[in-house]
Amino acid sequence: MGDEDRTKEQLLDELAALRQRVAELQAIESGGPMPPFESGEEYLPSVSPQDNVVLLDLDGRILFSNLVLGGLAPEELLGRYFAEHVSENHRELLLKAMKNVLDSGETITYEVSIPSPEGTRWWSNRIGPIKRGRGVTGFVEVGRDITERKKAEETLRESEERYRSLFEESRDAIIVTTTEGKFVDFNQAALDLLCFTREELMGMNAQERYVNPADRKTLVHKLEQVGSVQDFETRIRRKDGTELDCLYTATVRIASDGSTLYRGIIRDITERKQMNEELRQYRDHLEQLVEKRTAELKVANEQLRQETAERKEAEETLKESEERFRSLFEESRDAILVSDQDGRTIEFNQAALDLFRCTREEMMAINAQERYIDPADRERFLWEIEETGYVKDFEVKLRKKDGTEMICLNSTTSYLVGDGSLLYQGITRDITKWKRTEEALRESEERYRSLFEESLDAIVFTHPDGRTIEFNQAALDLFGCTREEMVRQNARERYADPADRERHTQELGQKGFIKDFEVKLRKRGGTEMGCLITTTVGRASDGSVLHRGTIRDATERKGREGKA
Repeated sequence: MGDEDRTKEQLLDELAALRQRVAELQAIESGGPMPPFESGEEYLPSVSPQDNVVLLDLDGRILFSNLVLGGLAPEELLGRYFAEHVSENHRELLLKAMKNVLDSGETITYEVSIPSPEGTRWWSNRIGPIKRGRGVTGFVEVGRDITERKKAEETLRESEERYRSLFEESRDAIIVTTTEGKFVDFNQAALDLLCFTREELMGMNAQERYVNPADRKTLVHKLEQVGSVQDFETRIRRKDGTELDCLYTATVRIASDGSTLYRGIIRDITERKQMNEELRQYRDHLEQLVEKRTAELKVANEQLRQETAERKEAEETLKESEERFRSLFEESRDAILVSDQDGRTIEFNQAALDLFRCTREEMMAINAQERYIDPADRERFLWEIEETGYVKDFEVKLRKKDGTEMICLNSTTSYLVGDGSLLYQGITRDITKWKRTEEALRESEERYRSLFEESLDAIVFTHPDGRTIEFNQAALDLFGCTREEMVRQNARERYADPADRERHTQELGQKGFIKDFEVKLRKRGGTEMGCLITTTVGRASDGSVLHRGTIRDATERKGREGKA
């Protein structure tokens, strides 16, 4: 769970604690109805010790007080107007309450603020009439200090506003559902993720959005067991049917009415998974190139040993070349840079210093614009990231400190930081060597295809079960058949003696390689011929096993040997 998610969880706990505290204070402050009385003095014994009592005449002057107001002792308050000790903006409220009591004869409850040397205090007042006979002779004010509750309510309001702000402005989708899956609340990011209107989503059940309904059951089970789930991977379906890979982090919450709710944060990781898959494919491609290059170096080494007396020097050169290549491959890391909208460099890693060949101080002093060979590429980059918020596999030519040009792939996302400024975080990969390797691979494949097609020996690729996959013209000439006939024919049908096929397959399985396997094969018309087969085992691009066989017609050679 990220820092933002922890902040949301902490704020939710704070809100729950504040709501409970406000409820406790309200329970403490609540009192029963004011009992009837004939005089203020008779009323006093029924008042709680925590109550503040003030008796007023009809003009609002204090006749009795059991508390200090404005720094004045109770006896010093006698004869003063009570309104003078109420906050100025609440005096009109007091006068209206007195008038309503005179008009109705009923007790009225209201809240006022009272200035004091320690700061403003809040009272919850009940004002009622003092009756003698049938007439009202004054008022009794019974107040309780509710300052702590007022502060708690204000803190609760501020916390709720902070939570709502985090909830609405979160880039992650946030949803709140009942245990049955009915949507209770959600933010704009959730609507954007699922592509529904607020009215449409409110009428749905969360179960409907899961590609695999069993995932919902698993999620609910975990929530019931431990109360929270972190980074639960599942697939969600949008309104248009598009499926998204998502991470779901959820917690159990108790609503104010006591019901159980599930609060979840949904993060779309579809693109991240696609990028991981692309990186895996790229890594596999590099490994294939390494294997191919290693094989080529081995062949070159063998040729050097055969053709020159400088074998030792050639082997050492080859060894050093392989070590340099492996070192570059194993230690390669992508450069990561963070910059602002003006191109100022904020942060970078060691790979970035290595890529651009500069010191840390030099990197901080260089503006991103200066690294571009063509300024138009920078403008195109800025336009694209401003339009979509990210750039993926942006191919561009960049300049190192020494002026060397390189071809790079850049993937960048933009994000807002705490002060509201926009930053760009980019991954830059030097693909100059990869580009060159691709060209060399294309040329190598063309050379191989030329050798394959122009070979005088028959070359045939088959599956272990004998199905024919590929062959050259020499193979068609050797067996005297058309391309369609060759494809339809299983390799075992070409053997004059089926036992030879079994012996060939068994030996190949044990050794992985057969050289000059002597056997009689059959042409299309049934003519038998003595052949030498050299076979190796390899794998196709899909990973399946292939047998590569080179077949040479040894009939004439056998004839000459017989005559000799």
